[in-house]
Amino acid sequence: LNRATTGIALHAGAVISNDRVIILPGQSGSGKSTLTFWLTSQNCSYLTDELIFISLDNPGKVEYFSRPLCLKPGSVHILKEQLTPEQSENVLVDRQGAVIPHRLLNREFKEPQSPPSMIILPSYQPDSKPLLEPISKARLCTLLMGCHVNARNLADHGFTQILEIARSTPAYRLSYANLQDVEHLISHHLPD
Repeated sequence: LNRATTGIALHAGAVISNDRVIILPGQSGSGKSTLTFWLTSQNCSYLTDELIFISLDNPGKVEYFSRPLCLKPGSVHILKEQLTPEQSENVLVDRQGAVIPHRLLNREFKEPQSPPSMIILPSYQPDSKPLLEPISKARLCTLLMGCHVNARNLADHGFTQILEIARSTPAYRLSYANLQDVEHLISHHLPD
């Protein structure tokens, strides 16, 4: 993907909620994998916590590179709250974090047929006040360019396509210190 020239690769998590795709772009350590895992516990289907690829020729065609979900050590405690004992037996946990097979997160998986319908940019900050706010198109473009893995391979660094994503997809910035804050803030924004 670092050499890809036919689309935009974004460092992002992604889930499906009632046939609507939510992407969670962010840098490493932003809390995107933790938020992706939490969303799967709220009846969303797991797509990825690492990378999505949006075709330049067909922006509605998005590929989600599924892999086991990886949690850093600071988020491992939520496994006990979200997984059954039977599921926990299939999770690899050590001092580096946890690796959760994606088959544990999707009871019934179906490939999404639509482009992303919502973007949530997570920001985990241990001492932050919970905040969910709409983000401007201009700010979203800037933040998405920061998550764009293969920009150097594309004409105008893929900015035209990033701008189209920003114009067509509602986006929110989510700051959180714990998952209870997330539940309170995000539940009414998720598709029913």
